[in-house]
Amino acid sequence: MTAVSAMFLSVFFFSLYPLLASYGLENNDPVLFVMLAHFFCAVVSFLIGRTLFHRHFATLPKKRTAKQTADFAEIFFVGSKTWFYVFATGAAAAVAHSCFMLALLKTSKIGATIIYETWPILAIWITPFLVAKAWEKVRRSDYIFGLLALVGVAFIIAAENREALLQFDLKAAFEADPQRMQGYLLAFIGSLGIAVSTVMRAGVSQHFTQKYDGNVLLSAGISSGLTRMAALPFFVLIFLFFQSHGLAGFVLNDILLAVLVGIVVYTFGSLAYTYSFLNSKSPNIQVMYYIAPVLSIIWLQLSGFSQINDFIVIGTVFVLTANLLVTVKAEHSISYNATILTLLLVGGFCYFTTGLGFDGFYDAMSFTSVLYAILIAFAWDRVMRRDRHIEQITLDIAYGLDELQSRAKAKEKKPVAALAKHTEKIFSSGDKTVLAAAYAGLEKIRSEFDDATARGVFKNLDDLILSKTRGFMLSEIVVLAMIGGITVTALMVFRPDGHWEDMASVVMSAAVVFIFFAIFDQLKNCHTSPLQQKKGQRFYTLDSRIFSPANPFHLISVVLIVAMLAVFSALFAYKHGAFPL
Repeated sequence: MTAVSAMFLSVFFFSLYPLLASYGLENNDPVLFVMLAHFFCAVVSFLIGRTLFHRHFATLPKKRTAKQTADFAEIFFVGSKTWFYVFATGAAAAVAHSCFMLALLKTSKIGATIIYETWPILAIWITPFLVAKAWEKVRRSDYIFGLLALVGVAFIIAAENREALLQFDLKAAFEADPQRMQGYLLAFIGSLGIAVSTVMRAGVSQHFTQKYDGNVLLSAGISSGLTRMAALPFFVLIFLFFQSHGLAGFVLNDILLAVLVGIVVYTFGSLAYTYSFLNSKSPNIQVMYYIAPVLSIIWLQLSGFSQINDFIVIGTVFVLTANLLVTVKAEHSISYNATILTLLLVGGFCYFTTGLGFDGFYDAMSFTSVLYAILIAFAWDRVMRRDRHIEQITLDIAYGLDELQSRAKAKEKKPVAALAKHTEKIFSSGDKTVLAAAYAGLEKIRSEFDDATARGVFKNLDDLILSKTRGFMLSEIVVLAMIGGITVTALMVFRPDGHWEDMASVVMSAAVVFIFFAIFDQLKNCHTSPLQQKKGQRFYTLDSRIFSPANPFHLISVVLIVAMLAVFSALFAYKHGAFPL
């Protein structure tokens, strides 16, 4: 089985979860139903884990198998820390799935599903608080993108009162059904629970991965069995609590659906995902997971459990886009993130408003656009020329420094080494404080050099520091921001009414924002060195990153933008009466 086909299977299995659960809740108690699903998942996971366990030992050299006993029961003899992770994962999973089941009963199944799918963002946020050594520092932008998901959740919650909101009847809009609001809150608690369980389960998987020579598939099977088993007593406690409040009862009439959820969704879905990720040549295969919520919506719509409207579509776009930006990090550039934000915000604004329009709109737009393009062209030209100048002068300094080091006598080695140290700081930074400190160090040793090569190196270093410290004038940035801002505002507010006009406004606004922020991305590149010096190596060489293949996530960046434009085009077509929703 190929990695792609395994991921498609995983996506398909996970997408069935809300649909199978919706059918299962018709004749079963929600907590008992999901508890039974976890029981079957634990049993099958242990069976699969046992098979992989013996297969793992069968492939080991005889010298190693002689020292180790292939007893599957050893998986239960782990340290207290691992058991803590096991039971913490089980507790969080029990709360998460129980709340999600109740949410499906109390509110829109599509709305509950999308709110539940905000868990990847929550997992990123809570990882530093739950894991002492987090895998990656949470960026400030991750919190901003998290707010996008919250906006999407707000759209989903508001979907039930869509007409009142569109008519600005705030009193009617805020008269929400308490039961529906409880359902949305339960879905969010479920999302938080699944985020906690995912982070904690990583600790369990890490233990078994290290123990069994990096066999991730084996560790996935074992950790799934242990954590699902650990969840069972917590399900019992939750059931007793809900029963005391009249929310649960001994009703279990359709065991087959619980078996399907436990084996097909929980077990095979997770293992197919792990298998796909292990056998894929590119990490961007994980992006395919985000097709699952979209398929879930389609299954629920086709089965008649929920109805899709424009608020749910927009909310889904916000939530899934935020998930991708936080988890995949396809692009780290300011311009890309600003473009995505612009597409979402301008697209949402244009959908809910009608352009005012006036006769001279296109002439006015032509004037501001041409003026903006001319100023941007001059700015880009200066940035690119400075970038090329910094690259050239960096190479000249590196070759001059190499010459000084190669012919340095014994008494000259110390000042040359100091010169190389300060040069490296200047190469690798654009921060004025760092550059000032490095320049002060240069001033102390400048008098110890008197030959032409050294004077050339110092002259080029002065030139490099000047080039790095000269930025754009604040007034120039303000003027560009003002012209770009008024262009985007006019495109949004004064656009003529129509499908094409709405799309043009979104695309042109995104283009204006992208070009503006791309300048800052290029300025940031000017502060990075194109050279590298390996440890113990006298001379500089070109940075190996220059020869690295293209980022595999770049294609995802393009696909995400195209997908967003396609969704907004469909929404604008619906807005202008092209088809009913």
